[in-house]
Amino acid sequence: MKIIFCILVLLGFASAQFSEKAQEDILRIHNNLRSAIAKGEYRINGTLPNAASNMRKMKWSSALATAAQNVANNCREESSRTAGENIFQDYFSTPETVIANIGAKASGAWVRDLEKLGWNSNKIDKATLGSKIAAATQMAWAETEFVGCGFNNCGKDSSKGNKSKILVVCHYKEIGNILNSNIYKEGDACSSCPTGYKCEGDSGLCVVGI
Repeated sequence: MKIIFCILVLLGFASAQFSEKAQEDILRIHNNLRSAIAKGEYRINGTLPNAASNMRKMKWSSALATAAQNVANNCREESSRTAGENIFQDYFSTPETVIANIGAKASGAWVRDLEKLGWNSNKIDKATLGSKIAAATQMAWAETEFVGCGFNNCGKDSSKGNKSKILVVCHYKEIGNILNSNIYKEGDACSSCPTGYKCEGDSGLCVVGI
């Protein structure tokens, strides 16, 4: 039975979607980043940026996850440009062992790029859009409220020692990284929440209906 299960996992990997636990892990990493920035507690490249007054708490979107999965299924690394989008890839000798945490691994990698490289300004410029931290600034875009992700095993790559390439795609709404726009409004956490939103005190994030 165990052998049959493993075969089914391997065969179904390409069309698999993130489990509920994996979705929670992805959201946790996104919202932890957003909360720390909102409260002015997130250290980026050795500095503490000003706090964010309008940072919304993210929720999972099944519709965005389906769209992201469709992109991942094509195994192309180019952006689909149909949504706010982050793409992550890595190579594994035993890809079946990373199914449970590949979404968290991708999200964590985007955050680490931000921690390491930092950003020059709260305003998106061409340099930021062309840099590795563009994935993290999409995660931190204050007006983005929904995320959905998919992943795919794109098969073995001879140039990588026959390791299998795993592709993770996340889609976001609202779309972020708009040139010459601010990532968020600066100010005390929750002081500029949109109409209909209230402050989640522990996180400093703006939430609907609490």
